[in-house]
This record gives sequence, C-alpha cells and structure tokens, in this order.
Amino acid sequence: MGPPGTGKTHYARELSELLGLGFEKVDLAATTAGMVLVGTSSQWGNSKPGLVASHLLQNRIANFVLFLDEIDKADNKFINGGNVNNSLLTLLEPETAKEFQDEFVQVPMDASNICIILTANEEKNIDEPILSRLKKVRVSEPTLEQLRQIAPFALENIIKHLEVDNLMISTLDSEALDALQMNKVNVRQLNEVLREAIGLCLKEKSTQLSASHIRISIERTLGITVPPEAKPKSTKKLH
Repeated sequence: MGPPGTGKTHYARELSELLGLGFEKVDLAATTAGMVLVGTSSQWGNSKPGLVASHLLQNRIANFVLFLDEIDKADNKFINGGNVNNSLLTLLEPETAKEFQDEFVQVPMDASNICIILTANEEKNIDEPILSRLKKVRVSEPTLEQLRQIAPFALENIIKHLEVDNLMISTLDSEALDALQMNKVNVRQLNEVLREAIGLCLKEKSTQLSASHIRISIERTLGITVPPEAKPKSTKKLH
C-alpha cells in the first residue's frame, strides 16, 4: 500500500520469480466484474473459466502468486459476473477457499494455497471486510539516497530484459546518479529514463551510460532540462 510509482508491481513479480511460482496479474481498475476470478456460468454463450481455475488446471501449481493491482479502484457494480469484492472474499477466507468453485468448471478446487497480493494507493477506498483479511505493508517513496542505490539494479534488470548485456556495462557513475537524484526521479520514471538512455548509448555504440545520456533522457521523457554542472547537496554533517 502506497503511492504510485514505488515498485509494488515489480516486487510482486520478482517475488514469484524468486520462489519459482506462477504469476497472474489482474488490473482491478480496469475490471468490471468478479467473473475474471470465478468465471461465468456455462449457460452464457461466451462463458469461460475464471483466472483462478484456469491457472490451477493448466499449470497444476497450487500456490501461484495472484497479483491484484489497485484494489482501491475496483468497480464493484453488480453485472453478469457479480462484483470483485464478493469473489475476493471467497478466496481470502481459508475455509471457503478450500472449496472454491468456478462458475464454469463447477467442480470444487482447493485454492487456499494461492499467494494473493493486492496493491492500493489509498486504504480508505478498500471495503472493511477485505481490509480485515489482509496483512498490510506500507510502501513509501524512496529517498534520494535510496534512489542512488536502486538505479544500478534497475539498469541491470533492463539491460538483461532487452538482451543487450553483451553490449553494455550495467553500472552508473556518480555524475549519472547525480543527474537522477537532482530531478527526484521516482521508480516508475527511473525505468523510462534508463530505457531511453540505453537507446542513446547504443546509438553511439558506447558501452556505458554517461551523465550526458541521463540528462538527455530526462529532458526527453520528463521534459526537464538538467544543467551539466548540477550537483546534489550533500546530506552529510561536517564535524
């Protein structure tokens, strides 16, 4: 739970990979019914199993990570598939989760081992019955010093994802980190800035990102001009 752009989605995905589990993501801000979780009755012409049953049947992994993004923005109007909160309550309650029944499959399944992770920006917008069944973890914006520590790991992940690790070095010098720190780039913006900077770097056939690449990337992605001489103020106390 915390402000957008703090890496909540990234954490959930990394957790599932480290544990060697399956991963399913649902954007609740864009979901209008609980049928995405529990399926639709076979009586409907376009009926199909829900995400939970589909994963259990196709992958045979009982404890996969079910990541439900932005629960505080879920649309809980009653339409064909019921509402998201009612479906979610079934999965969050251990006793009912053991006898979980998809509307399409109509066979009891044990869904009690599923690792359910929800994210939200605002706690006040979450229904109390849902909130009372969750262990709450608050995520705050990283400090500027923490951003300097996060940036090299973010760069390394992006380079691996783009499969250019044989062309680039996944390190950032102090001037490049200064440029990121001066503009208070958040985690979401950081990925955008680094991706653009990597493109600039590869275009120049360079092997390492420089402060110049970062400055140009910040200007293009965030619309901010960074003076070359910009330096962050020291937070260390003089004795």
